[in-house]
Amino acid sequence: MAKTTDTAKATRRPAPRLRPAPAHWWALLGAIFVIFQAWVYGRWLLGGGPGSITWQRPAALPTATAVTVRVGEAVVVLGFLTCVGIAVREGLRHRRLGFDGAVLIGWTMCLWQDALCDPTVSFNVYDLHLKSWGPYIPGFSGTGTEETLTLIVPGGTGYPVMMLTVVMTDQAVRALTRNRPGWGLLPRYLVAATAGTLIQGCIEVTYILAGTYSYSSYSPLARTLALGSGHWYQLCLVEVLVVGAVCTAPFAVMRHTWRNGGTPVIFRGADTLPARDGSVLRALAAIGALNAGLLVYMFVIAVVLNDPGNVVSDLPAYFR
Repeated sequence: MAKTTDTAKATRRPAPRLRPAPAHWWALLGAIFVIFQAWVYGRWLLGGGPGSITWQRPAALPTATAVTVRVGEAVVVLGFLTCVGIAVREGLRHRRLGFDGAVLIGWTMCLWQDALCDPTVSFNVYDLHLKSWGPYIPGFSGTGTEETLTLIVPGGTGYPVMMLTVVMTDQAVRALTRNRPGWGLLPRYLVAATAGTLIQGCIEVTYILAGTYSYSSYSPLARTLALGSGHWYQLCLVEVLVVGAVCTAPFAVMRHTWRNGGTPVIFRGADTLPARDGSVLRALAAIGALNAGLLVYMFVIAVVLNDPGNVVSDLPAYFR
């Protein structure tokens, strides 16, 4: 009996050490972003919240601009509903939060960063808007006006609609690489970055020409790399490249992995959990990854490409 006990002790192995998976780290970052923006929104609501803007609007908005702005708002709302439909259908099919649903949640939880682009973007004061929470973000530096605004459309609904950019980029990559099944991650990423940049460029040009907003204060360096340089409709190519390369392409490649039965890197470790816990972890991981990518973009347009004293001279009166 003693010999049997000794043998059992000798063959007993220590329990394996549990190591945090990538999903855990991304989810931790996501949780930090959630807590931070909850604090910002809380201060904003206690400070008066989405009240009315006190400054005066221009006397009139050109009819053509009024039409394009309202049509644009309707299209963005339709796009938002489409995104929700795609995410819900995917969730019902897999009985868990899928990739598209996680990206939709992640982009929605990036909305707080909209205020960070205030120093370099002039908004149409006739857009649907409310008072911005920007002044409640530590270190915020706005346009210098007494009050700043954030757009309800396309701002509030525009961020979730960025999920469609990821979907369209993934579809473009699938079409372009259909006959190249052996391509690895790097070639796919480069194709996705190119496609994402072109798609984002078309979206930005449409928003700008519709009269929704204007990148009105580019630095001299940014103007040398901009389409329509020196005018209210200018668009720096670096800006769309950063969106395509940082905020779109990585997620399009991960969507491709997900749709082919693999696990995107930011979700690794979530599939070992029960469905509900795994869904929460995927949502937080997407929030962390997308917020990190968007912060890179905000740094580029608000710090690298921005010059508050270099506002274009032909900025229409309805921009602020």
